[in-house]
Amino acid sequence: AATGKVIQKGRIYPLEVVVVNHAAIAPMESGLRAWLADEKNNFEIVHLGAPEERSLDLVQNASSSDICEASEWCLEFHTPLTFNIRDTSRPWMLGFSDLLGMIHRRVESVFGLKATDAPALPMDQVRVLPYYWHRQEFTYQPKSEPRPGSKRVKVIGYRGPLYLKGALEPFLPWILMGKELQLGKHVGRGCGYYALVTDRSYFDRMLLQKHYYESAYDELVERNDVPDTF
Repeated sequence: AATGKVIQKGRIYPLEVVVVNHAAIAPMESGLRAWLADEKNNFEIVHLGAPEERSLDLVQNASSSDICEASEWCLEFHTPLTFNIRDTSRPWMLGFSDLLGMIHRRVESVFGLKATDAPALPMDQVRVLPYYWHRQEFTYQPKSEPRPGSKRVKVIGYRGPLYLKGALEPFLPWILMGKELQLGKHVGRGCGYYALVTDRSYFDRMLLQKHYYESAYDELVERNDVPDTF
């Protein structure tokens, strides 16, 4: 079920953390337990699972054959993606070369792998449909280095479905790595996370499906922060 925008007492919120350096896992766990031991930090650990090792081969083998065969993918951004806007009159526009460039930079910053070492790919055979996601804006107060009088940090990005169409299969490894590592600015705050799906239809095909309306209504009810009347 959707967790909603309002944190509720007694509810369990699953959290997945990506740690690149295996040696950092134990210190991170110890620090998290120590921080949450203070009641003013609101949460407690209900269950902490064992570390799960991830690799590109593992992620790619787990992908369905439908993804490899599809000529249309949907990158469903669950958290906003912040990127450099090239056309201020169309701030939602994101070209495929820009998207792939973000993935390249993220992989290089984490693993030191340069995209120039990879074979050239037919980027001109893929186009992006950035017309169905929406702008999201929020602010937060940095907690790691609080300073007297420090201002809240504003995050502006785009969230929702971003469609890719064309000869997609050669780009699957890069898209999967972007999915695992998140993209854009503010990744440390959870931004830039997406799921890769092939059955996220858009426009007229969705309008004919009753269950989409029912799903949207259920989500609206779940996220409603107005208290129930007793």
